[in-house]
Amino acid sequence: MSMKDKLHTGELYLPDDEEIMNEQSACMELLYDFNATRPSETEKRTELLKKMFAEIGEVCGERSASCNPCRKAWLNPRKSVRAIVPGRPM
Repeated sequence: MSMKDKLHTGELYLPDDEEIMNEQSACMELLYDFNATRPSETEKRTELLKKMFAEIGEVCGERSASCNPCRKAWLNPRKSVRAIVPGRPM
């Protein structure tokens, strides 16, 4: 059984395993690219989110600066991302 398999089954594993480290590095590169995008680059941001997560919910654009503090993103254990927008059911 590989270290990556052990990671996902809850068994003891070596976190510095080459396969795990390579995957983590690739994820960090995508996250860096996402964080470097402009708010107006919605298509690029959506594509990067699709690469980083198994599934994503509806991706909403930045409507106004006053709306931004109200919106929060949360992650569930299945690597999904959903936007929480006030007034919308979850």
